Amino acid sequence: APGWSVLDLYWFLNSGGYAENATIDKVNHFDARGLGPDFKVPFFIFNGAEDAVTPTDHARRYFDFVRAPHKEFVSFPNAGHSAVLTMPDAFLQELVTRVRPIAIQNETGAVHG
Repeated sequence: APGWSVLDLYWFLNSGGYAENATIDKVNHFDARGLGPDFKVPFFIFNGAEDAVTPTDHARRYFDFVRAPHKEFVSFPNAGHSAVLTMPDAFLQELVTRVRPIAIQNETGAVHG
């Protein structure tokens, strides 16, 4: 960031804490089940098997709660909450294998599933 001042860098480095403090109460009390169980679109959960933020059993219970025309639960062994960052090749492979075919079907007007 060539045009940044020392103050800009300070605020950038401290923005994570500020954002967490500003949102933590809402995040801690959010319950996705309040959105209802019925989705009219394909539904996927990609979850690290060792995720301490969203444990697999919590993610699985939500997955079981949801009704969708097509749904899949994918667990990444030995991965935590940020599997998309720590296992990008495996994550991309799952997207290409599972999500892309359904997206292509939808472009052609095919039914989900």
